[in-house]
Amino acid sequence: MSSNKFKVRFAPSPTGYLHLGNARMATLNYFLAKKITADYILRIDDTDIGRVKQEYIDGTHEDLTWLGISWDSEFKQSDRLDVYNEFLERLKKDNLVYPCYETPQELEYKKKLQIAMKKPPIYDRSALKLTAEEVKKYESEGRKPYYRLKISYTDIAWKDLIKGEINFKGEHISDPVVMRDDGSFLYLLTSVIDDISAGITHIIRGEDHVVNTAIQIQMFQYLGAEVPTFAHLPLITNNSGEGFSKRDGALSLRNLRNDGIHPMAINNYLFMLGLGERDKVYSNIAEIVEDFDLEKYNSASAKFDEDKLLKINLQILQTRCFAEMEAMIKRLLNLDINEDFWNGIKHNIVDFKDITNWYNIIYSNDLKTTCENKDLIKIALDTMPQEDFTENTWSAWLDSIKLKSNLKGKELFHPLRLAFSGVANGPDFKSLISLIGKERLTNRLKNLV
Repeated sequence: MSSNKFKVRFAPSPTGYLHLGNARMATLNYFLAKKITADYILRIDDTDIGRVKQEYIDGTHEDLTWLGISWDSEFKQSDRLDVYNEFLERLKKDNLVYPCYETPQELEYKKKLQIAMKKPPIYDRSALKLTAEEVKKYESEGRKPYYRLKISYTDIAWKDLIKGEINFKGEHISDPVVMRDDGSFLYLLTSVIDDISAGITHIIRGEDHVVNTAIQIQMFQYLGAEVPTFAHLPLITNNSGEGFSKRDGALSLRNLRNDGIHPMAINNYLFMLGLGERDKVYSNIAEIVEDFDLEKYNSASAKFDEDKLLKINLQILQTRCFAEMEAMIKRLLNLDINEDFWNGIKHNIVDFKDITNWYNIIYSNDLKTTCENKDLIKIALDTMPQEDFTENTWSAWLDSIKLKSNLKGKELFHPLRLAFSGVANGPDFKSLISLIGKERLTNRLKNLV
């Protein structure tokens, strides 16, 4: 059993694969755990039987491991239903929850009526006024009760590590449903019970949970437990300005991984969101933890910036050793590369798609290149060195081409690059020609005259 005083948790719902929004909570909670020497607990919120799949649970484990996140313990909510019932009975005895019998249609009608009267859609607590006869009548009709928590009409306040002082008035919060009429529990209560049982001391989550936190603070108090320290982050929004959801499959971690995004690029990007413009890129999680400070994050919303992520990814990829990249490229792209190739192209890539493009440009025997200056191509062929190409070949060959063509600068280099590779930009010429090789390059030039 760990002796760590602090406990932090990540609690995904396995109804889809993790996306960047989930990953932000996973990573920042992990950075915090490392910063304050806390246990990192993985809680699987798997009580939504109709949508939970084992493949998503397995995918969560795979994605967290890929990011470099390890956990000290793990449990599933589906294994704790008896515990939830025990806590619910305690709340019933203390008259802190109460049964209700409205149908969904009746509740919707009440809500529309309140909105029409310009009143907030807060539950009217009519169930507390039911007589024994009315309850008996409902039950004879086959209605089963659902249960609501009775919010105390007091001030609810806490100091949020990101948003500062937050205050709610209990009378402005609708009594939340904690148990459905089919006996299944809702997140609000089960999460508090789990946090109490696990001894959670710090919780980082999205700002969409701020009202839930006000409710849950009362739950902690009702159950005689210490309230954790909360931090609410603004949500990452997509290009439409909406928060990420499981529907944003393109930004799932597994898709980003398959596109060649390095895990440390994700860690860096999620760490930097909300900290303003930063140029420093960290090579490992330990370096991030050293600079991690929740109170430095601002409360403004953060829009996903693909260009920023790709820029960070490029910086990360360029710092990785060849052995790591060789294995990763083999696994993701099924390409066998050598160190000369990697060193030659690594400064000209943004993601793994670019690696495939350069592999094809350099090693293809059927690549179609172009050049409008046929005379220049003939000169290049006539002056081509007889020996095999190395990185020392280009300097002498270039001098010969310059001398015979009377060209220099862009007028010389642009058409040659197009003739060699078919693209206007890329690795320096000495690397490019040595990678392409004399025979392959000769054939490309001959096809242009």
